[in-house]
This record gives sequence, structure tokens and C-alpha cells, in this order.
Amino acid sequence: EQVPEAKKESIRVWGYPDYGDLYNPHITITRLKDYAQAQEAVSLIEPRTLSFEVSHIVLAETGKDGVCPRFFSFFPLGS
Repeated sequence: EQVPEAKKESIRVWGYPDYGDLYNPHITITRLKDYAQAQEAVSLIEPRTLSFEVSHIVLAETGKDGVCPRFFSFFPLGS
């Protein structure tokens, strides 16, 4: 079976073939390792209004470049 070039690139960059399909849109909630940098981090956020629907929430381990190599829990939302 031939792997499409887009999937090869996703594997090369993110380590997962469907990165773009599964993680767009998504929200990453994280923490700062050094609280002293919090004010600077907040100043870099550009405020804007977002509108989206959520179908599920996933708790996952994060790795290099934000990749999620392991999922801990999957919570479907809605009916």
C-alpha cells in the first residue's frame, strides 16, 4: 500500500500520519515550568473571539513539538 506524501510528511514532522486531520482545531491546555515567566507569556497572547464545537476531550502525554505519543483518557461529549 502506498502512503500519500501528506501522511509521510506528517509522520516525519509529528510522528503520526493523521496529525492535521485529528488535531485541527484543537486547544492545548498546559502549564509554565517557571511561574516567573507567566507575565511575559500572557503578554504574547493575542486576544480574539473563537467559535467552535467540541466532540471529545482527550487527556494525553505531550512530547517534543506538542505531539501526543500516549493517550490516557478519551471523553466523548454530547449525545
